[in-house]
Amino acid sequence: MIVQFRPYRDESDYMALRKVITQKFADRNRRFYPSLGDFDYNRAFGGDKFLQSLTICEIEDGTIIGAIWPGHYRIM
Repeated sequence: MIVQFRPYRDESDYMALRKVITQKFADRNRRFYPSLGDFDYNRAFGGDKFLQSLTICEIEDGTIIGAIWPGHYRIM
């Protein structure tokens, strides 16, 4: 499996990342920062600046598996 990195594109990226967070939080042993609330809060108060700072992590078929953004503990 090859992991690729690219900039955030659009709302479909945001929804895919929310799905990743939801799936991880379903298993209490795999919970991590951010929660859905944290992620939505960052978007609400960070706006376009927050979204443009995201680096999307996806596998070769285009499936988003996570994201990275600047700051301490900002990898999901």
